[in-house]
Amino acid sequence: MIGKGCDVTRDFRLRMLVRGTGPKVTLLLMKIPSSLALLATFIVTIAPCRADKDVAVGQLPRPVLKAVEARYPSGHILKAEWDSEGYYEIKVQDGQTRHLLDVRPKGKIFKDELD
Repeated sequence: MIGKGCDVTRDFRLRMLVRGTGPKVTLLLMKIPSSLALLATFIVTIAPCRADKDVAVGQLPRPVLKAVEARYPSGHILKAEWDSEGYYEIKVQDGQTRHLLDVRPKGKIFKDELD
């Protein structure tokens, strides 16, 4: 099948790859530059959505601090971040163990795992 923009050797290689598989195989060909442009657009669009913002411990809401203190009375906060999904990620050290807490702004701890 020779047409506008088709490379004969590429078309031959593609036919060799699907030989014997029957009519169920459909190949969607994309040119490499357009594929890379689509991938770059996707990455640029998605990257800012997952950006976390560091928060100083003094700027944490009071309910968040109270919830962390209630869970780990002898622990201290090592790092706090605001996640774009609407919660704080707080790293706490309690003795020899470190915990990663996910806390809602109103003070509800919904995830507590060892770090």
